[in-house]
Amino acid sequence: MNHLFWDVRIDSFDPSRYPAYTISRILELGDENDVNWMRRNFSDIDIKNVLTTNRGLSPRSASFWGIIYGVPRDEIAALTKERTS
Repeated sequence: MNHLFWDVRIDSFDPSRYPAYTISRILELGDENDVNWMRRNFSDIDIKNVLTTNRGLSPRSASFWGIIYGVPRDEIAALTKERTS
């Protein structure tokens, strides 16, 4: 997962201390192994929380993960009007 966190000191980075940051990076940039790791380490509630609060996800990623996790489009933060205002 080092490829996802190029901007932090990976030797001292603890993903559990920064769940929203970690999850959003995986949702946006992760591969299958990263997603599997995320699902083992974070709850569906944690992941859905990122979808409903993080405006930084790309519309493509946000739409995809919203479908996967059953989050209605109008509840996905990255897809609301406020993102483009």
